[in-house]
Amino acid sequence: DPGNSLINHCIKDKIPFTVIPGPTALISSPIISGLRTDKFIFMGFLPIKSGPRKKIIKTLIKEPHTVIFYESCHRLIKFLEELKEILPDRKVVLVKELTKKFEEIFRGIAEEHLLYFQQNKPRGEFVVLVAGNKEKNQWI
Repeated sequence: DPGNSLINHCIKDKIPFTVIPGPTALISSPIISGLRTDKFIFMGFLPIKSGPRKKIIKTLIKEPHTVIFYESCHRLIKFLEELKEILPDRKVVLVKELTKKFEEIFRGIAEEHLLYFQQNKPRGEFVVLVAGNKEKNQWI
């Protein structure tokens, strides 16, 4: 996707941008994330229980493609704790309220997001995007 390069330059230069939504955040969120969009995997909502959820996260250690999840505000902190534990250096992008008045995109690693949301109660539904294991850890 040639748009990926443009998105990354906007992120680097702190130029605000948005995407026109389709019928689902699944398609718009990877575009605005800045992560690779040539191939991705959609996992939907993870299991509620920690054991099965961690088992799935561990399968991402060698996954080369961007992986997309949906997560509720009620389970976001626990999910970020598990990502921090299992994939501590992996890029993670959180997308909330895409194209709406209170749209927010958070780019960083799980630990950075965790610190923010421990101080700021998460609200709403989130799309969580985890970079593939071959993607560089920095934005451009």
